Amino acid sequence: MIDPTNLDVCILGGGLAGLTLAIQLTREDPAIAVAVIENRAHPVPEAAFKVGESSVEVGAHYFANVIGLKEHIRDKQLPKLGLRYFMPAGRNDAIERRMEFGGNNFLEAPSFQLDRGRFENHLATVAAAAGVQFLSETSVRDVRLDPAGDHEIDVKPRGADSRTLRSRWVVDATGRASLLKRRLELEKSVDHDVNAAWFRIDRRIKIDDWSDDASWAARMGKQKASRWLSTNHLMGEGYWVWLIPLASGSTSVGIVADAGRHPYETINSFDKSLAWLEQHEPQCAGVVHAHKDALQDFLSLEDFSYSCNQVFSGDRWCLTGEAGVFLDPFYSPGSDYIGFANTFITHLVGLDRRGKNITARSQICNDIYFQFFYGQLTLYQDQYAIMRHPRIMPLKIVWDFAYYWSLQAFIFFQDRLCDLQMYARFGDLLKEGDVLNREMQANFGEWNRTVDTTHQDCFMDVTDLAFMRQLNRELLQTFDGDAFGERLRENMAQLHVLADEMRLLVESFANDEAPSPLIHLLAGVHERLFAG
Repeated sequence: MIDPTNLDVCILGGGLAGLTLAIQLTREDPAIAVAVIENRAHPVPEAAFKVGESSVEVGAHYFANVIGLKEHIRDKQLPKLGLRYFMPAGRNDAIERRMEFGGNNFLEAPSFQLDRGRFENHLATVAAAAGVQFLSETSVRDVRLDPAGDHEIDVKPRGADSRTLRSRWVVDATGRASLLKRRLELEKSVDHDVNAAWFRIDRRIKIDDWSDDASWAARMGKQKASRWLSTNHLMGEGYWVWLIPLASGSTSVGIVADAGRHPYETINSFDKSLAWLEQHEPQCAGVVHAHKDALQDFLSLEDFSYSCNQVFSGDRWCLTGEAGVFLDPFYSPGSDYIGFANTFITHLVGLDRRGKNITARSQICNDIYFQFFYGQLTLYQDQYAIMRHPRIMPLKIVWDFAYYWSLQAFIFFQDRLCDLQMYARFGDLLKEGDVLNREMQANFGEWNRTVDTTHQDCFMDVTDLAFMRQLNRELLQTFDGDAFGERLRENMAQLHVLADEMRLLVESFANDEAPSPLIHLLAGVHERLFAG
């Protein structure tokens, strides 16, 4: 039994961020003394528990390989057939008429749909088996931080007397409660005013059943009726709606909308959300209405995006997950930022346990983390207006994923996140990527205002784009020594070519009286990307 008065790390919050951090710390150092304090009772309910069910490549890799949960994810969760987007068409009452952008093949670097209740129950079991002291139904009453590393945490188990824990490190993983961030006045807003509402329905909602059009069904090829395995996005002017299947058999449905176009008051109850769906997404509304009796929960958030002034401290306290920052759910980055933060924290704790001074190192880790955060914020900030555009939004999605796979994801998969020499060597290259991305995001906004929105009833299979498949595949390859730098430079060069090709494509839109389907235009980009 761990001595609660002599902890190495005390983690406040036993959700996704806190439990994965506890497991990662013990995998790195089995002798470490870790306690997790969780207010909720365990086990938690499946399905109607927490939002954040969709993962993408970094988060999926973190859970499956860094934390070692590949077997559970394979056997107890759902594989994800990528992200799938349906652009608006008319009243959005015929799914087969909407331009579809997705894939009918699984990419080699996988992603998953996670039933958060089922997953967090398993995490608690794994953490306890690794020697973590998991205190559920226990509230945190006070935290007294000591720069020398003798922090005190007052906790109260339900139905028992209060007690004081002592720990060298304290990590806030309390989610939006942000216990330490509020205590230390580290709150920082971002200029991204977007709201969300979501609910779970105890039914398997399959978007494949929304049309009996044979040609629409045939688009999926060998995958047949597998669209439902994707994180499906129904797109419109300033909004998107998600449909996410859960392994327990439920379906997660969410509305995410720009506050300037769709005020929070129009979606902040289930009845209001259903009325909003009837206006903007009537097919989805019809399915939800048919299963109202199976409604499991409803939650909403106003102005959900935020930042923080600091997440890692040389005084041995840290923030992880939503206790620190939150971007936007459109590309499902929440699990990515748990992986980033937890990996930095594990790195700092390990150095400290080896007697190294971490004062300067913790500040550098902060700088890298926030460079990632603010670089990705540009993918969402002021970009919701583009979601209506059947020509520009697909280009943006291709760019955003190419940018993500080429730099941030590549660094994480190559286990270089905490390699400070790598940042010193390639810092100018990464800054070049950030500048280019910001230029492209500005271009997408301008093109949204100037390019004709001619509707195209077609299917764009992103897995048909050879350069996208290659970028995804290379995440799984190992690039040692000089090969890492060479690949990073090649990725950056390809981003420049992709940016130039997209500019040329947009110029061609104005000259085509009967434009080719966008997928045909993009399919030719690979040959030019790798010419010479």
